[in-house]
Order: sequence, then structure tokens, then C-alpha cells
Amino acid sequence: MYRYNSYWDTWNRVLCQNHPKGPFVEITLTPIPSYESTWEDIKKISIRFHGTVPNKKDKFTEELPAEVRAEMEKHLGVDLVNRLLTEDFLS
Repeated sequence: MYRYNSYWDTWNRVLCQNHPKGPFVEITLTPIPSYESTWEDIKKISIRFHGTVPNKKDKFTEELPAEVRAEMEKHLGVDLVNRLLTEDFLS
């Protein structure tokens, strides 16, 4: 599942919901546009757990929008994007 976080204007891959440490475990897929976050930060594969309640403007989807994937591939390369979108990081 993927989540668009309207507060940070980022896309994330949801690895787990209702985790003991909070309702979400996510991988950040896009940098925060209005912050000093960059595509180089995304390459570090940031995994976080948190209990933030989703905003009404957040979006949840089973498929990452094609334009988001294309932008990721442009900055990160196909191999890293495939890893971010498919690897089981919780095992």
C-alpha cells in the first residue's frame, strides 16, 4: 500500500499498519519539497514507525501513481526503485 502524506507532500510505502510501536511503518519514497530533503536522502532508505493520524487530504492507494514512479526512476534508477517498492524490509 502507498500513502500520500499531504502534510509533508511526500509519497511513502506502508510496510505495516497497527505495528506495536504505532499504526504505521513506512519507507519514504519522495523528498519533502519545502524542506532540505533531497533525492540523496531517499537513497538512504529511511524506514520509520509513527503514530501520526492521517490527514483528511492524505491518499491511500494500492498502486503508486505512474508519474511518481517515473520521477523516482529519473532520480534513483530503476534498480533502487524496484527495491524500495518490493523488498520485504521487515523480515
